[in-house]
Amino acid sequence: MGIYKLMELLRMNAEGCIRKRDLGYYSGMSIALDASMAMYQFIISTQGYDHNALTVLTDNDGNKTGHLLGMMNRTIALLENGMKPVWVFDGKPPTKKNGEVRNNGNSAAQKATHKRGSN
Repeated sequence: MGIYKLMELLRMNAEGCIRKRDLGYYSGMSIALDASMAMYQFIISTQGYDHNALTVLTDNDGNKTGHLLGMMNRTIALLENGMKPVWVFDGKPPTKKNGEVRNNGNSAAQKATHKRGSN
């Protein structure tokens, strides 16, 4: 989940270290991206809560797929701007995702059990 109050610490102790740059500034560079946080962001942003929001993106089995579309679109945007995206899968998922991770684990275990039983 990052370092607690990192931005505040940097602003207080390293004045001027945080700058906004145009996307083109990073052209030709490899860019590391936090995959877990990005996927969570994409899942949340593709769930509809009212008539103005996007609909929930799912596959034929009802599994959420917004994170896949989001990662693909972000990867394409970065590549189009000359960057080399590197998705980093590191550490434990955020606490808010525990229920989803638990559900995914149970689902995978159930599918594996079902598959073994059908052979």
